[in-house]
Amino acid sequence: MLFSCTTLKDVEQLIGAELNSISLHAFDPGYFHFTMPKSNGELRYIEAPEDELKRLQRKLNHYLQCAYFVVRTPSCYGFTIGAISEKNPRNILSNAQKHLNCSYLINVDVDDFFHQISTERVQFIFENDPFRFDRYISKTLAKLCTYKGRLPMGAPTSPVLSNFYTIEPDTELQKWSENQSITYTRFVDDLTFSSTKNLNSRHIESISGILDGFNLPLNSGKHKLYGPEDPKTVTGLVVGNSVEIAPSFYCALDEDLVRLKKVVEVHQITGMTSGLSFLKRFKQEVMGKINFVKQIKGTFSEEYVRYLDQFHEALEPDERFVARWTSFNNYV
Repeated sequence: MLFSCTTLKDVEQLIGAELNSISLHAFDPGYFHFTMPKSNGELRYIEAPEDELKRLQRKLNHYLQCAYFVVRTPSCYGFTIGAISEKNPRNILSNAQKHLNCSYLINVDVDDFFHQISTERVQFIFENDPFRFDRYISKTLAKLCTYKGRLPMGAPTSPVLSNFYTIEPDTELQKWSENQSITYTRFVDDLTFSSTKNLNSRHIESISGILDGFNLPLNSGKHKLYGPEDPKTVTGLVVGNSVEIAPSFYCALDEDLVRLKKVVEVHQITGMTSGLSFLKRFKQEVMGKINFVKQIKGTFSEEYVRYLDQFHEALEPDERFVARWTSFNNYV
């Protein structure tokens, strides 16, 4: 276990990497930079580690996740592992379920969440409970997991290290919420508070004040306050008497499946080899959305079965259609 490591040599043996490789990637990390569109149309800036660095981070992430499981807070529902025997695993669905049948609900998120957690703060995590590593190990591991002086958006270790950092804020917010008869959960940087009693802007100010004490400023443009008559959403899921997927998600998935079918048909008709990497990524993206339907609605749900059938149909164009268009060359 990671707890038992007392030297970098121990860490080397644990994650299966040479000491020189750990030091090299820690103090001279390599990252790819690119952007990805968010659901709101904005662009998300991604810093993805190069292959060897990613391999080291993934191995380390496994042990960090095991360590966090021991100390995880009741409010954390994002990027945390569970025990095999756990009846209610923590995920995006169970996070939303905590807020069923509420009258009032507040959604807030932390501005630029990962980038607020500096290399020095990550080093502090490793120097204290539950690790208690010496300064050299702590600094090396902190460097291995950070980039440009903070957690990068794209490293496998960033989510779990952000969970470690938010143990104290979670604890403070949990105490405050219980005193107010409020239910509190956190899914990475999305914080949700619900109650049968009135919630208003003063509650948001109190939440912001607690988080400011941990250098976690709220994104002022993303506060959402719902009243008794308002449709409520938690991390994109509609919450009422039950948890449902938003209609807009289904509409987007319908459009993606139509687009996927057309792209596959074009590749089949023309025999194109260019753009295959795009097609592969697109197929993975669509399948990811269908698996999300499975997670929320269930393996045997009508919605999941229908979308899975449509996905396979999109990948198998009508042979008569393809043959008709490929034979068009005979008339040219």
